[in-house]
Amino acid sequence: MGTLFSALDIGRAGLLAAQVQLDTTGHNIANVNKKGYSRQRVELTTRMPNYKPFGAIGRGPAIDTITRLRDVFVDTMYRNQVPGLGSAERQATYFSQIEDIFQEPSDSGFSSRIESFFDSLNDFSNNVEELSGRVSTLAEAASLAASFNDMDRRLEALRTNANEEVRNMVEEVNSLTKQIAALNETIRNSEIGGRPANDLRDDRDVLIDELSKMVKITAHERDDGTVDVLLGGAELVYGIKRRELMAVVDSSLDPERPDLLQVRFKDNNQAALITDGELYGVQKIRDVELPTVMDRMDRIAATLIESINRI
Repeated sequence: MGTLFSALDIGRAGLLAAQVQLDTTGHNIANVNKKGYSRQRVELTTRMPNYKPFGAIGRGPAIDTITRLRDVFVDTMYRNQVPGLGSAERQATYFSQIEDIFQEPSDSGFSSRIESFFDSLNDFSNNVEELSGRVSTLAEAASLAASFNDMDRRLEALRTNANEEVRNMVEEVNSLTKQIAALNETIRNSEIGGRPANDLRDDRDVLIDELSKMVKITAHERDDGTVDVLLGGAELVYGIKRRELMAVVDSSLDPERPDLLQVRFKDNNQAALITDGELYGVQKIRDVELPTVMDRMDRIAATLIESINRI
């Protein structure tokens, strides 16, 4: 049968377990505003009982481990969707700047300038002998030509900004992968004894989430607690090692802009497959959207010139 000391021992075990639970609850409350923090929970088990001829006498609770309440499925779904958000947000920023260049909709926008030019042509056609009408038409034509040239310069400048942003984002991606690889090593060393490094894992997940918004990646955890990160099927982070990206000039992107940058792996000069994320959004603005807008502007200008000369 049990003794007074065994009863006190069971009470002591319960108090110790309760103390750890209180400490963990306090840790959860203190970190409620920490970005990426996962709530932790104390998992209890029973201590090895005392076996007697009549049966086993329990010895109270014991702490098994402290787990973090994190849903891997939700993490995976988030990292699959957030690159699209990053791309859309980045493109929206540039489209807003394009709107500012055209000043639309407003009374002083591009469409208003074209209307003013055609109004002056109409006035001139009604009285071709009037000197004031000729002067007004020439002034409106010069103003419209200046508007075309100014918008073209500003669109080119915006394209240059996007090109430089590609360089900056590559450096940011390299910084994130460096931190992820370092945390991989720290987590692996911390969990050798079988104790989960919950707070370190939270920090690493925050970095992976930030990286997944910049470029579309896939992440897989190894048995030793480290995480591999793949970019377009190519290893970006593998265990405690990583591969760096670089932004190199590629004149084949646009013969008229030999300064445009392409993203490649530094170790083998292989082109990095960027299919989504903020970096993809910036590249799409630079290589597709802005050239399309500029081409349309050129066609409008060419049509106006050809039509006026024909008249």
